[in-house]
Amino acid sequence: MRTNRFTIADNEFRGEVLSLGASLADLRYGDKQIILPYGNDYKVTRAGMAILAPFANRVRNGEYIFNGITYKLPVNSEGHAIHGFVKDREWQVLERSDAFISMGLELKNEPGYPFKLYFNAKYEIRNNGLEFSLTVVNTGEKVAPITVGAHPYFTYITPRSEWLINAGDVYRLEALGNIPTGRMIPQRLVTRVGEYDDCFKINGDEVQLMFSRDWGISIKLLGFHFIQLFTPSWANAVAVEPMTGAPDAFNNGIGLMMLEPGKSISPSFSIIPIKSINL
Repeated sequence: MRTNRFTIADNEFRGEVLSLGASLADLRYGDKQIILPYGNDYKVTRAGMAILAPFANRVRNGEYIFNGITYKLPVNSEGHAIHGFVKDREWQVLERSDAFISMGLELKNEPGYPFKLYFNAKYEIRNNGLEFSLTVVNTGEKVAPITVGAHPYFTYITPRSEWLINAGDVYRLEALGNIPTGRMIPQRLVTRVGEYDDCFKINGDEVQLMFSRDWGISIKLLGFHFIQLFTPSWANAVAVEPMTGAPDAFNNGIGLMMLEPGKSISPSFSIIPIKSINL
């Protein structure tokens, strides 16, 4: 698949962004690899950081009812719709500098999603970190149901079983077959990284990952109230996926937003190095 790569860099940070999906293809801090980089196959949800919209994670059986009408989305091998449409589209560069890139995409008349949205993704290296924001504008004439998210895979050279995660007090969403039941279980998520494919409602605005005694990252969230943790079988990595709503939000309503015509949302997060454990 042909796509363009754009480099952004400042001080010790260097990142690469693809025109395909406006995905983050690579992110490094000095000699440290932060994001699991894409290879040449661009399997957009198996490395890097894909943008997930207009639904993040799964929609059960690819079906939902909105304003009394049943809609059918394309499904994967599991039989569910997953991760939206924008990750598979070519985005246009709107503005670019050494440490910044802004990309845009118009989405309309997708199968099972008859709404019109405009997306603007921005990546900027500043304040010793990477800042990402996603603005979504309803440019159509109908209210649009929406959740958005991102799918970054974080990696380091130490074994995944030695990493520590700190999200503080959270609610784990009970799930059957990766679809939430609606029950939320309070817990404290301060632990070593285990095996995950689980969604959590975050009470704070930060998730920390510590890869060694002296190296880790802080993920600062604004407008993202859920994370999906996923540990892949094919890489020494963990996906910490900020999301505005839960999996299957189009059916269960957990975090689902109703975006009115002319209105917009702009969730964001930053990735910042940290040098000591705070647990």
